[in-house]
Amino acid sequence: MDRRKATRPARRLTGRPGSQPAIPVRKRRISRREREARQQRQLRWLVTIAGVVAVAILAIGLTNEYIIKPSTVLATVDGTKIRRRDYWKVRATELVNEISQNQQFAEFVATDQQQQQQYLSQAQNAADELDNLEGSTDVDDATLARMVDDQIYVKNIGELGLSVSDQEIDDFIAQQFQPANAPIYTPTPEPTLIPTRAAWATGTALAGLAPTVAAAASPVGSPVASPGAGLAIGEIGLDGTPVTVPPDTAVASPIPGLPGAGSPGPEVASPAASPAASPGAGSPTVVTESPTPNQAQARQTAEAGYEDYRDAVFDRVDMSRDDYERWVIRPAVARRKVEDALAATIGQSAEQVHGAHILVATEDLARQVYEQVTQPGADFGAAARELSTDTSTAGNGGDLGWFTPEAMVDPFAAAAFALQPGEVSQPVQTEFGWHVIAIDAKDPDRPLSDEQIEQRRQDAVSDWLEQQRAETRVDSDLDPTATAFSSQFQPPPDAPPAPTATTIPTLAPDGSPVASPVAPPGGNPAATPAA
Repeated sequence: MDRRKATRPARRLTGRPGSQPAIPVRKRRISRREREARQQRQLRWLVTIAGVVAVAILAIGLTNEYIIKPSTVLATVDGTKIRRRDYWKVRATELVNEISQNQQFAEFVATDQQQQQQYLSQAQNAADELDNLEGSTDVDDATLARMVDDQIYVKNIGELGLSVSDQEIDDFIAQQFQPANAPIYTPTPEPTLIPTRAAWATGTALAGLAPTVAAAASPVGSPVASPGAGLAIGEIGLDGTPVTVPPDTAVASPIPGLPGAGSPGPEVASPAASPAASPGAGSPTVVTESPTPNQAQARQTAEAGYEDYRDAVFDRVDMSRDDYERWVIRPAVARRKVEDALAATIGQSAEQVHGAHILVATEDLARQVYEQVTQPGADFGAAARELSTDTSTAGNGGDLGWFTPEAMVDPFAAAAFALQPGEVSQPVQTEFGWHVIAIDAKDPDRPLSDEQIEQRRQDAVSDWLEQQRAETRVDSDLDPTATAFSSQFQPPPDAPPAPTATTIPTLAPDGSPVASPVAPPGGNPAATPAA
């Protein structure tokens, strides 16, 4: 045995030579109470952290719901921001008006359950959207586009030397609620008619007297709309038939307040609900009419109507008076003033031609048509009825009536106005196909019809708005408004209506007609008194 190994001190016990022996370390024993306390502290920390996270998530959600989402900018028009909260208010106002109108229309057609249900269904759809509107990120593009256009009117009205004052805003609001039988303000007067147009207007008025008197004698319906009614008697309903109101049908007034609502004040009653005195059987009905209020009374009625509307609608759509003026009334006033100013520039006469056309699909066909109609003795009208693909005029021999250059697309207008009466054009190509045009009359300064003037007014406003859109900085997610285009040729306003097909009446066994399939003048057999 090696003596050195035997005498070597045990390092485990004595450590290094000359050092004290190492003392074994014993692990401290943790009591059960201390262990439970530590676990409780850890649990409290976990709960605290979870609570902080939950609060943070809730705060983020609330911030998004009540600050970020409502403040999101949907469009900017030359620096004016249209935020989602503004859209909600305007859209809600539109829906309230839509609900009211459809409910009233349903009252008008109470005898037609299918049509009434259609109106009530539309009202319910609008009500459902209204209930879920605030907080929604859905956007009705048409409403937002109108809001953008509204701001274009407001910002560019100065281009016409116009402005909107606070007094005009107050007056316009009062006008929306004025009594139907005592208007506070009168519409912009129409220009004095030139003699020919005055004669036309007189002839039209006289021609309209007979149907009006006849319908007034009808036991079924009244040809006169109730004051403030949203739908006039005789308007076309959803199924394409004129709307009539049975006697003694009470009609609810629409919620007033939107431009064009035309609602009466609360003191104006519908004639359908007016008290009638009937002294005895067979006695004529006596209708008691309310006296016409003076201007002060009319103004009070208008103010009361606005207050009723404000109380019923503003809280529902989260709108203030300032909101109402900024997003609804001021744009409406601006639109009206712009339209009136542009309408004043529309004359009452213009260069016009009277002509007809034949429309075909290809140039080869058009050349064949041209060769046919330019033969001696050729009948242009007969060829149009046989060959033209324009269903709106073919039945009338291609007759377009009188039209101005602006009423037609450029290639067509250029060719038509280059012709002299009796001439036929070479084939002309437009986006609708190939035309062969014949002109039989020309007038360098012919009076315009009401339809032509209305079309020119609409075109003037559309052209002005399109120009302002191009010159105004607009930022939005809306798709650029595309120019409306129909693939089918649209005849000018004065073109005669297409003839309707005549149905052969059914005959009884004795050879007499059972019933006429053609509705009497006015389109509503029920509203025509029996002979």
